Amino acid sequence: MKKIKLLLPALLLLVLCACSKEKNKGNKGEVKTNTIATKIVDGVKIISNKSQPQFPDMKLKLNKLSSFKNEGTNAESMASISSAGIDFDSQNNLYVLDNQKSKIHKFSPKGEHLLSFGGQGEGPGEFKITGSTIIINDTVIVPFWFQKKFVLFNTNGEYLKDIKFADDNKILSYPIKYDDYLLNVSINSFTADGETMTQTQSILLFKQDLSYLKTIYEKVKEKKVGTIDLNEDDAPAAAMDKDNNIYIAEKNPNYYKITVTNLEGKPLQVIRRNYRQIAYTKENLEKIKESYQEWGITKVIGAAKNSIRNIFIDKKYNYLWVETAENSDPKLKIYDLFENGILIAKVNIPIKEKSVVVFRAGKIVIGNVTEGTIEVFDYSLVK
Repeated sequence: MKKIKLLLPALLLLVLCACSKEKNKGNKGEVKTNTIATKIVDGVKIISNKSQPQFPDMKLKLNKLSSFKNEGTNAESMASISSAGIDFDSQNNLYVLDNQKSKIHKFSPKGEHLLSFGGQGEGPGEFKITGSTIIINDTVIVPFWFQKKFVLFNTNGEYLKDIKFADDNKILSYPIKYDDYLLNVSINSFTADGETMTQTQSILLFKQDLSYLKTIYEKVKEKKVGTIDLNEDDAPAAAMDKDNNIYIAEKNPNYYKITVTNLEGKPLQVIRRNYRQIAYTKENLEKIKESYQEWGITKVIGAAKNSIRNIFIDKKYNYLWVETAENSDPKLKIYDLFENGILIAKVNIPIKEKSVVVFRAGKIVIGNVTEGTIEVFDYSLVK
């Protein structure tokens, strides 16, 4: 009888453990932990992250490599520099596109201004209305989409030639360079009657020889001319990892979602994270409306911020960096870090107000609009 009494608690414990495991497993192969829940839907892995990262104490360490004045530019030109306007050559010289003067400035790894080349116009070696430059095999390439061509220079700033766009509907206007491919995110709009506008948001995949490969993402919608919807008129952000997986981040105020596809555009994974909608302040909305009025936009719709501002894949760790709308400090850039779809950390990059942050060639580049300076950093992540 004593043996039976001892066995009963043991059997009960086994039953409870079995029930607990079955409950955690869930439907459709769902697995839950304290920080994530995963399931497979139609062959696509859905990863839902809670707000708490796996390594909350992970820190970003920055090691400044160089700091210099962006010679030949000023605060106005620095304001238009973006991640698409900065790149490195094979000798770690830095090239910065000056959108205002249609010039490219070359700096040494120590921050010395070496030369400036290009110029505003439509003749040989000239360009205008462009916002990007890339360097492929030490050839400096400027997409001049106003004339539907690429303008090519060598690293000494000497004009080489122009290459016409192969397809006027597949324009490589703001290319993002990766090891083997180029991604281009764009918004194209046209109107037939002056009242209704057709807007196409797309992500295009190109080879590094500038030839078009495939449309990975496309969204077409109708809208009224003169109206901007803050939550629908912004194209998604895109990035590519070292395995050539493509990350597509929707800019939406209601949810946080990043879809991972292969080179054919087939979804492989969806990354989600708990998110609470964040409203614009009244002051923010007034400034936004004022800026659009300068472009003839009379009506601005939308009261909440999009959950995701931008995404990057860093070359050193192959992590996904997601800049979110949760940051209200103008002297910080705050990023969610993901590894294999799992939120592992939240890290801060200290900046001065009105700065842009660029991930290039395993480095972090920070350009400050107010002071007209550029800083280049090596970096490491410490758990």
